[in-house]
Amino acid sequence: MPKYYISKVVFDGRHESILIEGDSKIIGGACFRCFEGKPFAELVFLAISHSYRDLGLGSKVIDSLKGNCGQT
Repeated sequence: MPKYYISKVVFDGRHESILIEGDSKIIGGACFRCFEGKPFAELVFLAISHSYRDLGLGSKVIDSLKGNCGQT
């Protein structure tokens, strides 16, 4: 994704971001938008550092996103 698009989405007031911290550094993140009154959310991007993949962190982020948006 181009840097300008990432900046535009991250700083858009309608989107929320989650950062994942591990070993005193940022190891991943996600940007998403919840739609009030609708049974869905938009996941714009999800990134996990290569050395932390296959640990289930992406699934935990998705579960957290569902909780933040009122999904089950």
